[in-house]
Amino acid sequence: MQTPVEKRAARAAEFFSSFLRRPCRGLLGACLVLAGAPLFAGEADCGPLTNHFGPFDYYTAPPDQRRLVERPHFSPNIEQLKKGNSGTLGAEINYTLSVFPNHPRALLSMSQLALREKKAKPTDSGYTMDCWFDRAMRFSPNDATVRMLYGIYLLKVGKAETATKYLEEAAELGGENANLSYNLGLAYFSLNDYAKSLEHAHRAYALGFQLPGLRNKLQRAGKWREAEPSARRAEEGAVPAPVAPAASAASAANAANAANAANAANAAPPAAVAAPASPTADDAAAAR
Repeated sequence: MQTPVEKRAARAAEFFSSFLRRPCRGLLGACLVLAGAPLFAGEADCGPLTNHFGPFDYYTAPPDQRRLVERPHFSPNIEQLKKGNSGTLGAEINYTLSVFPNHPRALLSMSQLALREKKAKPTDSGYTMDCWFDRAMRFSPNDATVRMLYGIYLLKVGKAETATKYLEEAAELGGENANLSYNLGLAYFSLNDYAKSLEHAHRAYALGFQLPGLRNKLQRAGKWREAEPSARRAEEGAVPAPVAPAASAASAANAANAANAANAANAAPPAAVAAPASPTADDAAAAR
């Protein structure tokens, strides 16, 4: 099943194909595309980004502005999916993401709620998870963390090929880091591309990633090999890249924590969700 982004790309390709087959009419005629009609924007599928308050960039918003939203609508109980403050979990996180479309921990919590409820659209959420990520990418096109979290979510619901696309985009935008390397390794393992899976596993562990699941999967498949000494030295000398643009140290830490939680939490996706066989059970055991 195509994601909203992929559907719009297909519609755009068909539009251009049919448009180029038509002759121009009049002085300017049909050969003009009206300015302000965003061909690839997701408003038709996922709504406009306008909001009564915001939207604001999570990474550049003043701390007081973040607290104004997070204290009532994204408290620790909400983030951990325990209970809402004034409404349901879906409604509370919905409010947070409407104000901060690229809020990494809110995106993670909403995706975990979707997995727990076995729904693409969590209860009282205004949009599906595909749409929440679409909105975040429209709002902040160069945010590597958004694409990384989308890739992790897609991997958990069994869409490894599409997950790989977004994880690779995240690496291009923000540079590869331990979290991203680990999840790319999982994605390529699900696609039976063991060479790339092993390559990313070596990078993740050289950069200090702790969860053993990917290594265990490769070992069980008979595909694990220790890194060559020269490669190991090069990987260990690599500088981990930031995972989000224009982020403060605290915001970067939040994003890294979100990605870590995406690997360790919801260790076994609900059976009704078409999730790939993954090492998350190993990771959950190691995290306990």
